[in-house]
Order: sequence, then C-alpha cells, then structure tokens
Amino acid sequence: MFLADNETITGNWTFSGTVTHSDAVSSTSTFASSGQDATRVYGSGSQSVGNAAFAALTFDSESYDRTAMHSVASNTERITIPTGAGAIYVFSAQATFTADATGFRKLALYKSGVKIAEVKEFSPHATETTVLHLTEQVSAAALDYYEIRAYQSSGGALDITAGEYVTFFTALRMW
Repeated sequence: MFLADNETITGNWTFSGTVTHSDAVSSTSTFASSGQDATRVYGSGSQSVGNAAFAALTFDSESYDRTAMHSVASNTERITIPTGAGAIYVFSAQATFTADATGFRKLALYKSGVKIAEVKEFSPHATETTVLHLTEQVSAAALDYYEIRAYQSSGGALDITAGEYVTFFTALRMW
C-alpha cells in the first residue's frame, strides 16, 4: 500500500512486518509498538561501593526486558543494544547511597567501557540518603553496552540501597 503526499489515514490501523517512512510522520494520537526495545533493571540486594573508586552496579532483577537487552545470569551490570537495533536511546539511572556526610558521591554512565555522562553530589547528608539520578540521550549502535558506575569518598565502604524504585537502570529506544 502506498500513500500519496499529505494523505491522511483515519481510524485504527495495524501494520505487521517492517514499516518504512521516507519523511516525517505526524499524529494527533499516539504510536505504539509491542516490540519497542526497552528494559528496566534493578538489584534485589544492597551493593557495597568501596572508597574512592568507581564500581559497576549489578542488577539481578528486571521490571521488564522486552528485547533481551539485559541478562540476570551474566554481565548483570550491562544493558546491551540488540543486533539490528541501533538507534537513539534514552538511558536513565538512579542510585541511592546510605546516609553519610563525609566526602561526595558520583553516578556515571559508561558506553562500552568509556564514561559518557556523570552527575555529582558534593554535600551528602549525615542522616538522609543521597539519591543521584542521571538521564542521557545516546546514539547507540548494535552491541554497544552500557553500565552505571557509582563512586563515593566517605573514607570507607558505603552501600547502595536496593529496590525496584530506589536504585535502577533503564533504556528506551526513542527512534
């Protein structure tokens, strides 16, 4: 089926297979795809981060993983872009450090081993947890892998608190 320039489609339509657009697509409604690359992972237990060194956070649980971007068995610190799924992705991560007023905290996003984004907190609180959140849009290629690494300088080990909505890592294919 081919559409003429500026042709309007109304009603509910379902497409199967590959749909290719050669120009911009506009909508007054929403687009949905059950196969959209997306994952949300979290750790079920707290993780200890040593003093003055970045540590990759591991994630042994998944809220969802639509296209096998994450494994709970191996390389649990990674989200990997599937073959044929290179695109623009939004990565989002949050880490919650236990309370400690000494030093500072960092959370960084790594792409295939290279740091590409970082957030910092220089004033942690003695009795309140420190929550760092990072969001980054990335042009990702197939088989690129992404990790979240945490850093703290309290003078000793410090825990990252576990929980699905407390410490997590997500990836969503945008386009």
